[in-house]
Order: sequence, then C-alpha cells, then structure tokens
Amino acid sequence: MRANQPSIYALGDCAAAGVPKLANYAIYQGKYLGDSLVAPVVFPIKYPMPVTAVFSLPRLAQAGVTVMQAQAEPDQYQIREKSLAHWLNYQRQHDDQARLKLIVNRQNQLVVGAEVYSTTADELINALAILIQQRVSVTRLHDLFLTYPSVATDLYGIWV
Repeated sequence: MRANQPSIYALGDCAAAGVPKLANYAIYQGKYLGDSLVAPVVFPIKYPMPVTAVFSLPRLAQAGVTVMQAQAEPDQYQIREKSLAHWLNYQRQHDDQARLKLIVNRQNQLVVGAEVYSTTADELINALAILIQQRVSVTRLHDLFLTYPSVATDLYGIWV
C-alpha cells in the first residue's frame, strides 16, 4: 500500500492490490495501515474470506467458497440448496424467491461458503460469514441464544 514516497499510502480504489475495488476491502486496508503505523506489522497484508453483496431487489450476497469453485472441485465440496420462501421471516416479507446455497467441505462437514438470494441477503450473509470464519459447527450453533423472529434465528435451520 506504500506509494513511491515513503510517507504516502494508497488504499481502496488507488491501491495496487489484487483484490476487488470494494468498500469492505478499503476499510480493511485502512485498519491494517492504522495498525501498522502504531506497531510494526511483520507480515504482509492477508485478506480474510471475501464477503460481498449486490444491493438490488431482491439482494444477492456471497461469502467464502463460491458455487463455481465448489462445482470445479466436487470431490472436496458439496453444495446444499434450500428454498427459504416458506420460512416465517421470508413469508412475513412476502419473499417468495428467497433461497440459499451452502458450500460444505466434504472432509470435515464445515460450511465454507454461502450464496443467498433474498430481500435480506446482506444481513443473512454477514451472520453466515461470521459462522464460516469462526468454523462454527452445528452443535456450537445450537448452543447460541438468538432473538426471535429475526434473520439470525434462521441460522438454526439452515446450518444443517
């Protein structure tokens, strides 16, 4: 992120980083730069699992391993598809098109990716991204206590 001048840094759209030019990457770069100015960082920037959303109606969101990546490696990944249209939260919102695809690692049965299509896809993908990044198992998820009715409580049913 350092420019030709040692005291000038490039972040976000200006950075010559091999990542998409999206706000969440720019925010991450800013946090990384701030941390490195306070204390020396001994490793190069390493980006976490990608999480993105298209803010259309309905919305489309994705985190982690994509469906295309999973389809390219069927021995490693399983794709689980679910319609969410009949679930309470989506019925309340008249979201008849709501659906989800989970990417599951065949070896350890952990969810490693997700794609959501719904009016609240951005909210659901953020919750899913946390579970994926923290390697939360079905057992650990069932031990959580979440507010009802909310998008978060849908996690109980979709994680299995």
